[in-house]
Amino acid sequence: MIVSKSETLRQLRSEIRGIERSSISDKPRSFISSGFKALDAILPGGGLPLGSLVELLGDEASGALTFALQLARKAIETKAAWAVVDTAGSFYPPAAAQRGLDIGKLIVIRIQPHNAAWAFGQLLRCPDVGASFLCRAGVPAYPASPGKFALRTASLDNMTYRRLQLAAERGGGLGFVLRPKEAIRRPCWAAVRLLVEGSGRRDWSVPSTRRALRVVLLHVRESNATGSVTLDIDE
Repeated sequence: MIVSKSETLRQLRSEIRGIERSSISDKPRSFISSGFKALDAILPGGGLPLGSLVELLGDEASGALTFALQLARKAIETKAAWAVVDTAGSFYPPAAAQRGLDIGKLIVIRIQPHNAAWAFGQLLRCPDVGASFLCRAGVPAYPASPGKFALRTASLDNMTYRRLQLAAERGGGLGFVLRPKEAIRRPCWAAVRLLVEGSGRRDWSVPSTRRALRVVLLHVRESNATGSVTLDIDE
């Protein structure tokens, strides 16, 4: 019997997925607290799964990066290094230091968007890196309107995203992928997917150095868990 090329490819993809699933299931799951009790309460396992990707969707003014840094605090404390892949040249390490993160262990990689996923993958594979960040990834830069600059991003196709998840599983740390809110329509291979939005809540008892965020749990791998919480974070 002659098998068509498309059928052969389908069978190979099925076999590869089976191998990947078996390799993942053989490893015991470990979790680490997000640092926010309310968020841990709606996450299966009571925290973020180590050896995985966490995707945060949000506009540039949403506070997603600030929130991601606080989510990673405990993972950063447990390892020798943490890293940021910055395609726009906008990451400011002193701001991370002001939030109590050890920038003596920080590696900042400033790189062109088309090489960002490769660099991120290398960091994810390293067992000494507790947390890695890929900033503003997933939606290609469209031509800017007159007088404005186009947003520089690192585009992620499905195959690249899956390879990054496998790299995270190998390294055992956390990988944070920050994508614009419009990427919500795109496929996601992350173990946890969160939508981050500014909250309209105004609590005058909260110091001005803090802000309220609404965090929506959109997806958890192998779970139907969903929910949303409002959290106060350091600016």
